[in-house]
Parts: sequence; C-alpha cells; structure tokens
Amino acid sequence: MQTSIEIIDCVETVDNWGRQSTYSTQETFTLLLNSADWTDDQIFRGPADERYCIDDLIGKRVTVGPVNFTVQEDC
Repeated sequence: MQTSIEIIDCVETVDNWGRQSTYSTQETFTLLLNSADWTDDQIFRGPADERYCIDDLIGKRVTVGPVNFTVQEDC
C-alpha cells in the first residue's frame, strides 16, 4: 500500500518580483483536482515544511485536510 503525502497548502509565485500567494487547504484540494490550473510556479507544502512541485505528486496518494486521493493529470 502506498503511503500518503500530507499537503497543507500551496504557495504560488504570482509576478516577476517574487510576490507569492498562499492557497488555503480547500483551495489547495481544488487545485490538485484540476490539472488545467497547475503551473511550475506552485509549490505544495507538507506539515514539516516539505516542498513538492506538481511533478512530484502526479500519480501519488495525497491527503489534503480530511480527504485522501490520487493526484491525476487530465489527458
């Protein structure tokens, strides 16, 4: 059985000056379900400040809030 990766939020660089926006747990969950919204500027964070890009999470079991699911890229 695959161990789940816990994700607490997502931080995204939003402009050329390095400003960042942080997604809430619910927003992060919604983002991970919608591959059309993924970008290379998004960093997903775990509870011990682990950092993952979306390529690290595709095909993996993740837990966001109370929900456990596999991150899947739409074709």
